[in-house]
Amino acid sequence: MAAYNNVAIAGSTGILGPSVVEAFQKSGHFNITLLARANNVDAVKARFPGVKVAQIDYDSPESLTKALENQDAVVSALNHELHKPQIALIDASIKAGVKRFIPSEYGADASIQEIRDIPYLRSKGIVQDYITKSGLSYTFLYTGPFLEWALLKGFFLNPDNADAHVWNGGDIPIGTTLLSDVGLAIVNTLLNPSETENRHLYVASRVTTQNEILAAVTESHPEIKFSIVPRNLESSLAAAWEADKAGRSGEPGFIRDFLSACLYKFHREYKVDDQRDNNLLGIKTLSGKEFKQVIAKALD
Repeated sequence: MAAYNNVAIAGSTGILGPSVVEAFQKSGHFNITLLARANNVDAVKARFPGVKVAQIDYDSPESLTKALENQDAVVSALNHELHKPQIALIDASIKAGVKRFIPSEYGADASIQEIRDIPYLRSKGIVQDYITKSGLSYTFLYTGPFLEWALLKGFFLNPDNADAHVWNGGDIPIGTTLLSDVGLAIVNTLLNPSETENRHLYVASRVTTQNEILAAVTESHPEIKFSIVPRNLESSLAAAWEADKAGRSGEPGFIRDFLSACLYKFHREYKVDDQRDNNLLGIKTLSGKEFKQVIAKALD
């Protein structure tokens, strides 16, 4: 399979986008174009000076197709909850002759039906089904939660209010990935087009547990005195589904419980690195010391 040269990136100023752009810039192997809505063009240009920016309109197929002409691959870092812009990108990619599409599937594994069913993640399944039926070459990259970002957002525990909901004892293994490693994995996906074509790939910077994260935070920031709240996944998920039936699934507590089910209940268990695609995509595992350093830096 011929190497890819030109890559368009959507969502460059979101949570993941900057790390993706920086990874492509560091690689030096690709010509990148950043796709931006009219009201975001100036912000994108200011954030990434010297990088080509194409103004697009997700409601205009002509605009998208024109922007994607001569692009070999499209990388989406858009908010996964907004599936319509991604579907518009897929349609335009097909019309423009794009060879590979990497959708915003990072994080939770939408090939698992229980995850697809969760209210906030249904759009991931919609996009996944759409692209697999489209005939466009794709790669689905699953990373688990973005380690440093998820820590600050209270996915594992909440340092801001010293609140730690510990699920089923806190020793369930979960794969987490640094934002920079997600960017690197995307770059290496496109550097290995034959090996990554139409595949579901899994990477992790560190397979960790809530208890390991709690210990690392306590060691680096002993001033945070956590209040431990033991939680049960099964009963909490059942209550969340009852709340969903009553139209209350958008309440913060139920959002937390649904997302915790994604992290600790509905996931593929990979206990050793060779069961993942770390080697193929150039992702090195964080040592215990490196992991603690990441945790400490994220909270400083």
